[in-house]
Amino acid sequence: MENKINKDNYHLSTRGAFKILGLEENLNKNKILKDCEFSYQSNESTYFINNETNELIRISNHWGIVGSCYWIIEISGEIRKQCKEYNEFNNKTPFLVGIIKLEELMENK
Repeated sequence: MENKINKDNYHLSTRGAFKILGLEENLNKNKILKDCEFSYQSNESTYFINNETNELIRISNHWGIVGSCYWIIEISGEIRKQCKEYNEFNNKTPFLVGIIKLEELMENK
């Protein structure tokens, strides 16, 4: 069965597990976003598409239920520690950069 999720509809009732690239403030966004095109921005999230690799990059401070989507981000070890320290120091949730291949997104039924 062919996955019909693409750069035009990824934000409509999909679910997926993003891989963490890191905290936004710790990353060289120019390097990460070098081959990407801007897709969308809200108050708390920004989206980019890499057409060459067919990947969605999301920069956000909230994950889980996002509109009609269910997007989680896989956080481990050192990143989890950085998030905790950021939250304790700034008293707010950090913006995380996550990446997922569009074909890994599934319909959120």
